[in-house]
Amino acid sequence: MTLFYEKGRAFGLIVALAAALRPIAAPAQTLPPTDPKTLSAPTQISLEDRANFYKSAKDAARKFYPRIIFIPGILGSKIEECDDDKTNCNSVWGTKEALEHQVDLTIKKERKYRYDYVDDLFFVDFYGGIVRFLKDTAHHNAGYEDNGLVTKFAYDWRESSEDNAKILAATICDIRAGAPQSPIYILAHSMGGLVAKAWAAHHAQTACKEGLPHVKEIAFVATPHLGAPKAVKAFVVGYNAYFDEIDVIHQNNVAWGFLKYVAGFVERNYVLEALNSAGVTFSSLYELLPLRSSAYCLSKIDWLKKAPNPLGADSSEVNVFWPPNWRKFGLLQRMPSGARDVIYEKELPEKLEKSEVFMCEMAKFDPTTAVDRVDYVYGVKKAAQTFGSFNLSLAHPGALDVGVYADGDGTVPA
Repeated sequence: MTLFYEKGRAFGLIVALAAALRPIAAPAQTLPPTDPKTLSAPTQISLEDRANFYKSAKDAARKFYPRIIFIPGILGSKIEECDDDKTNCNSVWGTKEALEHQVDLTIKKERKYRYDYVDDLFFVDFYGGIVRFLKDTAHHNAGYEDNGLVTKFAYDWRESSEDNAKILAATICDIRAGAPQSPIYILAHSMGGLVAKAWAAHHAQTACKEGLPHVKEIAFVATPHLGAPKAVKAFVVGYNAYFDEIDVIHQNNVAWGFLKYVAGFVERNYVLEALNSAGVTFSSLYELLPLRSSAYCLSKIDWLKKAPNPLGADSSEVNVFWPPNWRKFGLLQRMPSGARDVIYEKELPEKLEKSEVFMCEMAKFDPTTAVDRVDYVYGVKKAAQTFGSFNLSLAHPGALDVGVYADGDGTVPA
């Protein structure tokens, strides 16, 4: 769900195709009055007066330039854990130090958190390239540098997209307060698209102080609108950010493929052990489960039945939103037995219930009812593939066999 360096330029083209950076002309400046009486009046001419004149003109024009909100996907925001007054902060995600020290990633209600986007990590460009592209293009169109033209909406990707949508709503209102006439564009990647969609569903018609927020366009890039089978893999065997089995499958060189397989195992179980241990507690991860497996949503959305079945066992479909199936098929088998039983009995039912209702609602919602235009792009490489379905086993709890591969972006099926 991250953007790698070779994908950065293609991702930038998506922005251009989505027309999110179209320059909008500022209103023409009016000339000074030509009344003789006015012309004969003494005027102050100085360098300071000239600077103030152009500053006023720039401030007036600034109110009309497009504003862009970039929303990264899961793992795309740095997280710092702080004291109650937001001092004495320690990095828990998004930095080399956090990975090296295997910091506890569970959410602690008594602690405060600060966020920023992940630019790069271990020599891999996550979002640094696209953010630079957005800023450079916005500044070029405006004719001057202004950090207010591009907003990086960093957020706690461990929390529900519904909760993050509330924070996004406040951010949009802040932008609208400073630029009442500017068109606002949202560019959202992966889970960031779910945050944007939840905003559109629940907050687009809620007025800010200056009136409705009125976002002109949302561009969804590789957003798991129906979840992703790969989320099941993240629960069962762990998540990979750098090396994945999908890469190994398509390696022509057997030796190189084996090395990547070993690297993926080490990454899941050592480098990202803190992430994978805490992941079962993240509300957001449950909102990425494949919606097609939901019996409830199938009863509410007729067209959902046309989507391919993502989970099966012995030729039968498996509802991953039904709590007993998690114990039945050992979906948390990698966890210690004591912690696993607590999750099964106390936390899992509520998390599955909330995520199923949220995802079903998002699947039925049409964002074109909330914004002027919507663009959907499933990935940045047409030739990329991802996991299309998995087979579970009653005889071998915790086993996960790939059923089929599908076109996608490495995470989200097309």
